Amino acid sequence: MRTRNLVFNCLIVLSTFAFSAYADSNYVPKANEEIYGTWTNTAMQRQKNVSVADGSRDYLTVADKLPVIESKAQLASKWMDSDGNVWYKRFGTVISGEYKGAKWQSLEKISKTGKVREFVSRVVDDFAPGNYPTSIDPNDHDYCIYYRSGK
Repeated sequence: MRTRNLVFNCLIVLSTFAFSAYADSNYVPKANEEIYGTWTNTAMQRQKNVSVADGSRDYLTVADKLPVIESKAQLASKWMDSDGNVWYKRFGTVISGEYKGAKWQSLEKISKTGKVREFVSRVVDDFAPGNYPTSIDPNDHDYCIYYRSGK
């Protein structure tokens, strides 16, 4: 009986650790996070991104009304650098579109003015802290840059 309780308690601790591992922190997003809103760039393959509390929607053109890709997403952590830029680690799963079912993790930066959003995303097999990109490099194949629309 004592062994059974020990094994059960270890499993609870391990499952808690596994969940917190990909969440990366206990960050609780605010209703008005800097990342939320509509972001556009006509030079990008998908010209518009709308980020909200529970995910994001990508549109082929700025004028499109129907998204080509939708994701459920969460903010894992947030911090501000010494220049005043806001950084996020974010993870999610594509729920519609050509990449449906794909899991991803991203490192994102909102400029101190709040008008420029840069990020690099990685498709992952499983969510884990080590799967986040470690930098935002404009030469990275998965680099994206968007500009706040209407603000």
